Amino acid sequence: MGSAANTEPESLELNGRRIAVVASADLARSPRMVSHALSLADAGADVELLGRLDRADGASEQDLPTSLQDHPRVSIHSLRYRELETLSVARLGLASIWRAFSLSRQLRSLPELDLVLVQNPPTLPSLPCVRRFCQKRKIPWIIDWHNTSHHVLMQKLGGRGLAVNHLRRIESFNGTRATAHLAVSRGFGEFLADETGGGVLAWSFYDRPKQPSLVAPSSSLRRPLG
Repeated sequence: MGSAANTEPESLELNGRRIAVVASADLARSPRMVSHALSLADAGADVELLGRLDRADGASEQDLPTSLQDHPRVSIHSLRYRELETLSVARLGLASIWRAFSLSRQLRSLPELDLVLVQNPPTLPSLPCVRRFCQKRKIPWIIDWHNTSHHVLMQKLGGRGLAVNHLRRIESFNGTRATAHLAVSRGFGEFLADETGGGVLAWSFYDRPKQPSLVAPSSSLRRPLG
């Protein structure tokens, strides 16, 4: 996976493998990552699912699908941080430091892993933490791209600014260093290739797949990230 060649990725024997699935978001509202966790566990992998369970409305592990809660191969780990109510640069910076500490501590507490699958967004703290963790332990890691964090922030702030540009650089630097990539659609995969000058070549993995469900990335390299 992750090469520009339009060939199917090599199959991976999952029995006995331990895979961390990192949502860094509200698990009750992350059906795609929950689906990944269940599919991997059904295929024989031992799955460590990391995400938030502490919503202000009182959501908990009991709000997750019973099939996930009761699966013998899935262990659920709660990340202890909440969504920010304001988007000031100072609050984002402080929150990112705390979230990075929490996620890094949780990753280090896990048994030895064979693979990490991480959702983006959010870029912070997920991508820098997972990149450093996997590089240090020489573990392959895959990003499942749902969107780009800097575009989400740009929409919330109503335009570009210091925070958006800084987040874009962080997202590009860390994102292009993953072992492989998934995207929610072929069109979004082509957008990622364009944004990163070919640094991200994502296999398209659809939530409701039509055959084939896994589509190879485009081999064209486009303009570099400016």
